[in-house]
Amino acid sequence: MRPRKMLAVAGLLAVVAAASGCSSGQTTSTTTTRTTTLGGSAYAADSEGAAVPQPQSTTTTTTTTSSEPDSVLGAAFHLVGTIILLPFRIIGLVV
Repeated sequence: MRPRKMLAVAGLLAVVAAASGCSSGQTTSTTTTRTTTLGGSAYAADSEGAAVPQPQSTTTTTTTTSSEPDSVLGAAFHLVGTIILLPFRIIGLVV
């Protein structure tokens, strides 16, 4: 009986590995950096007339989008989670 259990476990692992295989989706990443000067100009004069750099604020935004579909296993778990949460969402809408 033990060899059958090992074969069943190996078969289950093979199915999980095949179901979560690679897909041909694309991932796009966009990075935008904006530097703004606080106070109007990049340099100001101190009391002696020397140029002093002004403080700057830098904002970096990264947006990543993916067109990669769920794997078969991931889609199945997503479906099960949606079915389990459905009654709670309905109750939340009623209450």
